[in-house]
Amino acid sequence: MQAARTARAFWRFSLRHYRRPGMAARLIDLQDSHGLDVNLLLFCLFAATRGRVLERTEIALARAAVRPLVASLLGPLRAARRGLGSELAGLPVAARRRLKARLTRLELELERHCQAAICGAVPLPSRGRLEAASTRAAASLRRYAGARIGPGLIGALTEGLGARP
Repeated sequence: MQAARTARAFWRFSLRHYRRPGMAARLIDLQDSHGLDVNLLLFCLFAATRGRVLERTEIALARAAVRPLVASLLGPLRAARRGLGSELAGLPVAARRRLKARLTRLELELERHCQAAICGAVPLPSRGRLEAASTRAAASLRRYAGARIGPGLIGALTEGLGARP
Protein backbone atom coordinates (compact mmCIF):
# COMPACT_ATOMS: atom_id res chain seq x y z
CA MET A 1 0.00 0.00 0.00
CA GLN A 2 2.83 2.41 0.85
CA ALA A 3 4.54 1.66 -2.49
CA ALA A 4 1.34 2.52 -4.37
CA ARG A 5 1.00 5.85 -2.52
CA THR A 6 4.65 6.62 -3.16
CA ALA A 7 4.24 5.73 -6.85
CA ARG A 8 1.30 8.16 -7.17
CA ALA A 9 3.31 10.90 -5.48
CA PHE A 10 6.30 10.12 -7.73
CA TRP A 11 4.07 10.38 -10.82
CA ARG A 12 2.69 13.75 -9.74
CA PHE A 13 6.21 15.00 -8.94
CA SER A 14 7.45 13.79 -12.34
CA LEU A 15 4.69 15.54 -14.25
CA ARG A 16 5.38 18.82 -12.44
CA HIS A 17 9.15 18.57 -12.80
CA TYR A 18 9.05 17.48 -16.44
CA ARG A 19 6.93 20.53 -17.31
CA ARG A 20 9.50 22.97 -15.93
CA PRO A 21 11.02 25.16 -18.66
CA GLY A 22 13.73 23.26 -20.54
CA MET A 23 13.44 20.17 -18.35
CA ALA A 24 11.91 17.81 -20.92
CA ALA A 25 14.64 18.63 -23.44
CA ARG A 26 17.38 18.05 -20.84
CA LEU A 27 15.95 14.73 -19.73
CA ILE A 28 15.35 13.45 -23.27
CA ASP A 29 18.88 14.46 -24.26
CA LEU A 30 20.30 12.52 -21.31
CA GLN A 31 18.20 9.55 -22.38
CA ASP A 32 19.11 9.69 -26.07
CA SER A 33 22.72 10.85 -25.87
CA HIS A 34 23.88 9.14 -22.68
CA GLY A 35 21.61 6.10 -22.31
CA LEU A 36 20.13 7.28 -19.02
CA ASP A 37 16.58 6.40 -18.00
CA VAL A 38 14.35 9.46 -17.52
CA ASN A 39 12.35 7.72 -14.79
CA LEU A 40 15.53 6.90 -12.87
CA LEU A 41 16.76 10.48 -13.22
CA LEU A 42 13.42 11.72 -11.91
CA PHE A 43 13.51 9.14 -9.10
CA CYS A 44 16.87 10.53 -7.96
CA LEU A 45 15.23 13.96 -7.74
CA PHE A 46 12.05 12.65 -6.10
CA ALA A 47 13.97 10.64 -3.49
CA ALA A 48 15.79 13.83 -2.50
CA THR A 49 12.45 15.51 -1.75
CA ARG A 50 11.76 12.56 0.54
CA GLY A 51 14.97 13.13 2.45
CA ARG A 52 17.01 10.46 0.70
CA VAL A 53 20.26 10.15 -1.19
CA LEU A 54 19.99 6.89 -3.11
CA GLU A 55 22.68 4.30 -2.54
CA ARG A 56 24.25 2.59 -5.55
CA THR A 57 22.57 -0.66 -4.51
CA GLU A 58 19.17 1.05 -4.53
CA ILE A 59 19.85 2.51 -7.97
CA ALA A 60 20.77 -0.99 -9.17
CA LEU A 61 17.51 -2.35 -7.73
CA ALA A 62 15.51 0.39 -9.45
CA ARG A 63 17.26 -0.27 -12.77
CA ALA A 64 16.62 -4.00 -12.46
CA ALA A 65 12.94 -3.35 -11.69
CA VAL A 66 12.36 -1.45 -14.94
CA ARG A 67 14.78 -3.24 -17.26
CA PRO A 68 12.27 -5.85 -18.52
CA LEU A 69 9.54 -3.27 -19.14
CA VAL A 70 11.91 -0.91 -20.94
CA ALA A 71 13.56 -3.61 -23.04
CA SER A 72 10.44 -5.49 -24.12
CA LEU A 73 7.76 -2.78 -24.23
CA LEU A 74 8.70 0.81 -23.56
CA GLY A 75 11.80 1.02 -25.74
CA PRO A 76 10.20 -0.52 -28.84
CA LEU A 77 7.02 1.52 -28.34
CA ARG A 78 9.05 4.74 -28.04
CA ALA A 79 10.91 3.86 -31.25
CA ALA A 80 7.62 3.21 -33.06
CA ARG A 81 6.14 6.50 -31.85
CA ARG A 82 9.21 8.41 -32.93
CA GLY A 83 9.15 6.65 -36.29
CA LEU A 84 5.70 8.05 -36.93
CA GLY A 85 7.19 11.53 -36.94
CA SER A 86 8.82 10.86 -40.29
CA GLU A 87 7.12 10.31 -43.62
CA LEU A 88 6.01 6.73 -44.08
CA ALA A 89 5.08 5.45 -47.52
CA GLY A 90 1.34 5.05 -47.92
CA LEU A 91 0.39 6.42 -44.50
CA PRO A 92 -1.41 9.78 -44.63
CA VAL A 93 -0.32 12.57 -42.30
CA ALA A 94 -3.63 12.53 -40.38
CA ALA A 95 -3.35 8.79 -39.76
CA ARG A 96 0.25 9.20 -38.55
CA ARG A 97 -0.87 11.91 -36.12
CA ARG A 98 -3.68 9.77 -34.72
CA LEU A 99 -1.42 6.75 -34.31
CA LYS A 100 1.29 8.86 -32.72
CA ALA A 101 -1.22 10.27 -30.19
CA ARG A 102 -2.41 6.76 -29.29
CA LEU A 103 1.16 5.49 -28.91
CA THR A 104 2.03 8.51 -26.76
CA ARG A 105 -0.84 7.70 -24.37
CA LEU A 106 0.27 4.07 -24.18
CA GLU A 107 3.88 5.13 -23.64
CA LEU A 108 2.85 7.35 -20.73
CA GLU A 109 0.88 4.47 -19.20
CA LEU A 110 3.97 2.27 -19.42
CA GLU A 111 6.10 5.05 -17.91
CA ARG A 112 3.72 5.08 -14.96
CA HIS A 113 4.09 1.31 -14.57
CA CYS A 114 7.86 1.73 -14.63
CA GLN A 115 7.61 4.29 -11.86
CA ALA A 116 5.44 1.93 -9.81
CA ALA A 117 8.05 -0.81 -10.29
CA ILE A 118 10.78 1.55 -9.11
CA CYS A 119 8.79 2.49 -6.01
CA GLY A 120 8.14 -1.17 -5.29
CA ALA A 121 11.85 -1.95 -5.50
CA VAL A 122 13.11 1.04 -3.49
CA PRO A 123 10.90 2.11 -0.57
CA LEU A 124 11.02 5.78 0.38
CA PRO A 125 9.76 7.65 3.44
CA SER A 126 6.55 9.59 2.95
CA ARG A 127 8.11 13.01 3.56
CA GLY A 128 11.48 14.61 3.94
CA ARG A 129 13.02 17.99 4.65
CA LEU A 130 13.13 20.14 1.52
CA GLU A 131 15.89 22.57 2.43
CA ALA A 132 18.67 20.22 1.28
CA ALA A 133 16.76 18.38 -1.45
CA SER A 134 18.91 19.72 -4.28
CA THR A 135 22.10 18.60 -2.51
CA ARG A 136 20.68 15.11 -1.96
CA ALA A 137 19.44 14.95 -5.55
CA ALA A 138 22.87 15.93 -6.89
CA ALA A 139 24.49 13.13 -4.89
CA SER A 140 22.01 10.54 -6.22
CA LEU A 141 22.38 11.81 -9.79
CA ARG A 142 26.17 11.50 -9.55
CA ARG A 143 25.81 7.94 -8.25
CA TYR A 144 23.45 7.04 -11.10
CA ALA A 145 24.98 8.88 -14.04
CA GLY A 146 28.58 9.38 -13.03
CA ALA A 147 30.52 11.62 -15.39
CA ARG A 148 27.73 11.62 -17.97
CA ILE A 149 26.13 14.60 -16.18
CA GLY A 150 28.25 17.65 -15.44
CA PRO A 151 27.73 20.06 -12.53
CA GLY A 152 25.88 22.63 -14.68
CA LEU A 153 23.33 20.08 -15.83
CA ILE A 154 22.94 18.69 -12.32
CA GLY A 155 22.18 22.24 -11.16
CA ALA A 156 19.59 22.67 -13.91
CA LEU A 157 17.92 19.34 -13.09
CA THR A 158 17.77 20.04 -9.36
CA GLU A 159 16.68 23.68 -9.59
CA GLY A 160 13.50 24.33 -7.64
CA LEU A 161 13.55 21.15 -5.55
CA GLY A 162 13.60 23.15 -2.34
CA ALA A 163 10.11 24.55 -2.84
CA ARG A 164 6.79 22.81 -3.19
CA PRO A 165 4.68 24.07 -6.10
